[in-house]
Amino acid sequence: MADPIVSVVVPARNEERLLPAALRSIEAQWLDPALVEAVVVSNGSTDATVAVVDREAARIHAAGGPRVTVLDDAAPGIARAKNVGRRHARGRLLVFMDADSRMSPGLLSRVHARAEGRRARGEHPGHRRRRRPGRPCLLLGDRAGQATGADPGEHVLVRARPV
Repeated sequence: MADPIVSVVVPARNEERLLPAALRSIEAQWLDPALVEAVVVSNGSTDATVAVVDREAARIHAAGGPRVTVLDDAAPGIARAKNVGRRHARGRLLVFMDADSRMSPGLLSRVHARAEGRRARGEHPGHRRRRRPGRPCLLLGDRAGQATGADPGEHVLVRARPV
């Protein structure tokens, strides 16, 4: 299997109830599942987080979805979990998503298209997104350092790996 283009890193501490929905939102992406992987890092969880991710990973794999990997790191800390996930991620583009978040189905398509210098499905020339007050706006950085926008309200952080 070829390396994915986009790795979604999900730090999780005691998130057994919320992770299935987050993983379903990754599974539902319009981007080809072969181009996507999810890396869930359970950092110091005392609940069934790892078992839930293992179960969801098997279901997603059986359905032909993206690869899901779970890492169990005993030390707590969201920054540590993100770094552990980053080190294990294989994609060129890294997307960091909280376990209690959901992605709109076209998010990773837009990330990939923008990283490749193209418009994503559904965008038209001159399409501009304006930031609404009080709502976070995702800025994607490409390898050339150019910033591009994404939907306000989608709580993800994207980084391109250095060349």
